[in-house]
Amino acid sequence: MLIDDGMAQGYPVVPASWLAATRVPDPGVREAFAVTDHELALPGGWYRNQFWVIPGPGGPVLVCLGIHGQLVYADRAARTVVAKVSSWPDAQNTAYLLDTLRACAALAARLAASGG
Repeated sequence: MLIDDGMAQGYPVVPASWLAATRVPDPGVREAFAVTDHELALPGGWYRNQFWVIPGPGGPVLVCLGIHGQLVYADRAARTVVAKVSSWPDAQNTAYLLDTLRACAALAARLAASGG
């Protein structure tokens, strides 16, 4: 649904316009995000509609973050969604998060290169 414009098995789940708006920040959103601590972990990103949005090689990547390392990573251009369940010892760990995001990006790139 996150990489298919809101559709799942041929049925609309969420409006395509909502996902499209999530992928494009309103004026000033990027600038406001850039001055927060989040910019260090998610450079070039923003937050919108309950998604952390980060730049990817083919366009914005939608990320849902939970506590203890739970994550959903949706790269529309690579046609890849990663759902990660986790039980990190701490609720948040920036180093683990950065490693996880790099792993997701590498997985998406590899899958896209191999055709899925």
